Amino acid sequence: CKKRIDPESLMESCDAIIMTAGHGMICDALLGQKPMLLIPIQLEQELLSLAVAQQRLAAVAFPHSIKKWEPVLDTFMAQLSPTSALRAYAAKYQGYSSRQTIEGIVERIVNYL
Repeated sequence: CKKRIDPESLMESCDAIIMTAGHGMICDALLGQKPMLLIPIQLEQELLSLAVAQQRLAAVAFPHSIKKWEPVLDTFMAQLSPTSALRAYAAKYQGYSSRQTIEGIVERIVNYL
């Protein structure tokens, strides 16, 4: 039995996140100003990880280049407090809720049907 994890409560209870690069969790982590170590396992996750890392919002470690993880881990460990880039991102999107977005989409679909 798999237990569903509520991203919002997870963001409140953690200091940093190590995860595959799922879009929803990245959004929640950015809004929660949580330092991230992204380990993408699919092409679209790699592309998203690179985009987030280019903005200095996360560190990225690629499973296929495990020998090169040490500098990535050093970068991640140095960012265990929210960076100015994370604070600026969270301020820009303050008040956004992925749950509200999903509920709005579902409501539109139901109204369309």
